[in-house]
Amino acid sequence: MKGIVKGTLFSLISIAVIASAAAAISLFAEIPDAILKTVLWSMAGLCVFIGSLLVSKGAQSYKSLRGIISAAATILGLLTVSSVANKGIPSNGGFYTLALIAAICGILGALMGSRQG
Repeated sequence: MKGIVKGTLFSLISIAVIASAAAAISLFAEIPDAILKTVLWSMAGLCVFIGSLLVSKGAQSYKSLRGIISAAATILGLLTVSSVANKGIPSNGGFYTLALIAAICGILGALMGSRQG
């Protein structure tokens, strides 16, 4: 359980840091929204992949399941933050795309971590 929490926190904190850096950069540089969105989705996917990989590598049993649970918890955390920021469940396709990318990357990270451990 401790590993799942650590992996989820790693993913959420690293996504927050990357999103903050992207927001700061976009203040000073004119970056098209499409490029910024693509970069953020890619970086979020990478963060979830690494988080679930670390969880599944560190687990003693049920490695894949623990990595997938960590990815699901990260998606739930992103949904919670997005719901609070938007004062309701997001209805745009951007969040659902991010959730799909995070789910795929989380599953891949969990499977790779369970095979290597």
